[in-house]
Amino acid sequence: MKLELETDSDLSWAFAHNDGVTTVRISANLARLLGIDGLCDAAGKFPQLEKLIVADDYFQSQEMALLAERLQATTPFVKLEWTYDLKVDGKHGR
Repeated sequence: MKLELETDSDLSWAFAHNDGVTTVRISANLARLLGIDGLCDAAGKFPQLEKLIVADDYFQSQEMALLAERLQATTPFVKLEWTYDLKVDGKHGR
């Protein structure tokens, strides 16, 4: 099952209903709210997670590299995919 999470309330709901979730997409706004540590923590709450898709509008490339490194260390079977939401004030929306 794939979940698309836009807000922190979406995330709270997803944690309570995480059974069978294999793919999670995190919006740019939620990724900015969570930060690198929060994204790693969130990934660890989905025991069957295979792919984490993060809209990186508000992150610099070195921050995404750090996220990839931390995910590899904590959840080595989760594939990280980067995308973007084209936020006006984000790096992809300029």
